[in-house]
Amino acid sequence: MKRLVLNRTFFVFVLCITLIRVPASFYYSFVNAYLVDIGMPQPTLKMASGQVVEILLMITLPFMLRRFGIKWLMLIGFTAWGLRYFCFAFGDMGSGVSLLYIGMLLHGVCFTYSSLSAQIFIDQSVPPYLRSSAQGFILFLTLGIGVWMGSLIAGYTVDIHTYADMSKNWEAIWIVPATIGLSVAVLFGLFFWPDRLLKRERID
Repeated sequence: MKRLVLNRTFFVFVLCITLIRVPASFYYSFVNAYLVDIGMPQPTLKMASGQVVEILLMITLPFMLRRFGIKWLMLIGFTAWGLRYFCFAFGDMGSGVSLLYIGMLLHGVCFTYSSLSAQIFIDQSVPPYLRSSAQGFILFLTLGIGVWMGSLIAGYTVDIHTYADMSKNWEAIWIVPATIGLSVAVLFGLFFWPDRLLKRERID
């Protein structure tokens, strides 16, 4: 397991899927409150549109993996985490309402192409005798460390952009996860090379 973690490709993979839990924490904790705050009717129902996209993308995921490969799909997923928050930052209930819907629909892209593709990559790159340990390690980092770190950052960001009358500067709030998401995408795009692990540097 130690040799697996010290592999540079796998380390970049683990780092990115852990860091992407920070913008994910913003979504699960504050998007519904944001939509309510700006006056969107039935926000919970409309947020479910992201789950519809998620289901459709799950159906087409095997084809997309064969067509584009794991790196490009995960890169799209990480980029989508950043782009969705720019949509929320600059969207509104007036002329910018379409940006709000795009931000909600991107949930399917974020989840399917980052989280589900990550599970597939582990199955492809980790030998069977290490697979359970690797999956447990990833869950500890993402749902443990990542969620904990994301909750702290999201909570602090919202707190410092909440005024005395309890109104919030949502644009400033959303810029934070947008920047983190796109930064993770850049890091992943530059330093994640799955072929080196899957072909030449496979951990045996």
